[in-house]
Amino acid sequence: MKNYKDFAVSLAFQAGKIMKQNFVTGMQKEWKEDHTPLTKTDLAINELVLDAVRLNYREHGVLAEEESNFNGEDFVWVCDPIDGTFPFSHGYPTFTFSLALVKNGKPILGLLFDPRSDFKSTDHRRIWPTSASISVHDIWLLVQPHLPRQ
Repeated sequence: MKNYKDFAVSLAFQAGKIMKQNFVTGMQKEWKEDHTPLTKTDLAINELVLDAVRLNYREHGVLAEEESNFNGEDFVWVCDPIDGTFPFSHGYPTFTFSLALVKNGKPILGLLFDPRSDFKSTDHRRIWPTSASISVHDIWLLVQPHLPRQ
């Protein structure tokens, strides 16, 4: 499998499904040493990414917030299973799934997925956060519509 975008989008939708299934107020959480929350959803999505990369890209590594599998590989998937675990764990709908692929330290793609938003966009461009220019091949903001049916 070489289509990185399709792979990343598929992971995003799977992660979003897990987030939506587990998004409830009063969910159980543990507190990590850095005083940030950890939920079973963080762990499930982290495991999803590790397993999918092992299955599809054996020669790639994974750097993820909860558990990694990196041994100096040229290609590395970088993941924050729930970017915004604090609001997620307290029942506030401000969180995303974040995934990037880098080759030899240079970004190949980036993806953010908000499973609760009604905005959908893909964006291929350069970004300039300040006076420094960051160039990447592809950046996606991928958001699944979440509008009530009428």
